[in-house]
Parts: sequence; C-alpha cells; structure tokens
Amino acid sequence: MRDLRRQGFLRLGFLPFSILGATLIVSACGGTEKAKPKTAAPDAGSSDAVIGAAQTFRPASSVAPMPMPNPPVFGSKIATTKEAGAWKRASTTAVTGRVDRDVATLARASSGAPAKKIASHSGKLDASAAPASHPLSVKAGHCYRVYLASKSGAVLTVSIIDSQGRVAIEGRPYSASPFIVAPLEGATCFEKDDTAEISVSLGLGDGDYALEVWSD
Repeated sequence: MRDLRRQGFLRLGFLPFSILGATLIVSACGGTEKAKPKTAAPDAGSSDAVIGAAQTFRPASSVAPMPMPNPPVFGSKIATTKEAGAWKRASTTAVTGRVDRDVATLARASSGAPAKKIASHSGKLDASAAPASHPLSVKAGHCYRVYLASKSGAVLTVSIIDSQGRVAIEGRPYSASPFIVAPLEGATCFEKDDTAEISVSLGLGDGDYALEVWSD
C-alpha cells in the first residue's frame, strides 16, 4: 500500500513542474507580450498638423520672371558712315544749363550747308526709366547726324536703329562734356527708305536731355 501511495505522490508532484516548464517556454517565445499602444494622428486643427502641412507643402511661385531685353545688334545692312560733305568735326560749346539751347548751338557749330535740322526731341531719364525712343523717317541717298545735350552729370548713349533692329550708329559723350554727336565725324547715310528710330538710354545720373537730327 505504501508503494502505491508513493507512486501516486510522485506522479502528482511531477505535474506542476511540467506545467511550469511549459509556461516558461511560452513566455520566452513572446506569447505573453503586451500590444504596443497606437499613436493617435494629430487633429486637423492642431499646431502639429499645421506645422506638418507647412513642411510638406511647397506652392509653385505664381510670379513669372521678367523677360530680358534683347541686346542690340550692331552693323546695319542699309546704312554706312561717311566722313565727307556738309559735316564738320564736332565742336565743343559752352554749357548754359538749358539743354535745348545748348544742343542748338552745338548743331549749328558742327554742321555746314546744305545740312539742316529735320527733327528735334526732348525728354527726361532716371534710373527707373526705360530707354526713350523717337521715330526717324530716313530717305535713300541721304545722310543723318544726331546731336544731343544733357544735364551735367548724366551719362547717356544715343543710337540710330533701323527697322530690322540693327544699330546704324551709336554715340557717347566726348571730351568729358554733356554733349553727344553721332557720328563724331561725318554722317550716317542710308541706301534705301526706312522707318528707323533714335534710342536714348541712361548710363549714370539722371536729368533732362534735348536732341536734334540734321540731314543733307
């Protein structure tokens, strides 16, 4: 009888160790690991949501770039410069401060018969102004010269541009004065009729200018 009870006790005592071992095995395999809590998405009106949207949204610029002006093309195919005839070398004159009076004096001193004034223009340029443009109708077989006087301190450039956009002549200040004669010697002669233009652009300074166009 004692042997039977001892055998039963051993069997009952063995059972807890088997159950404990199985529990340890399940724990080692992660069977009892707790699920990680999920992170809630920020509300649409919260500061986190606004910051996140600002970091990911990159709107395209709605401002179109300003077009760059075309550079001048030198060398008209219908005009040439001649240094003979009624054109004297440009003379220096006194500056009175009246640009219309100064350019008239300059033109008379630098032109001879049969040259005469055919057009006059005036204007004002500053750093924010685009180049000024004045029309010039030219005739085949005739020559042209531009005289310009500007306010002291303003550095201008004057050009005759044909209908194809090519520069026939360009003039800049000479002798450190506010005067321009284009061309400096002679005149620009056209081979055919054309609708040209006189362009006046500003380099430095600002102020009034006046110009005269003379032709033979």
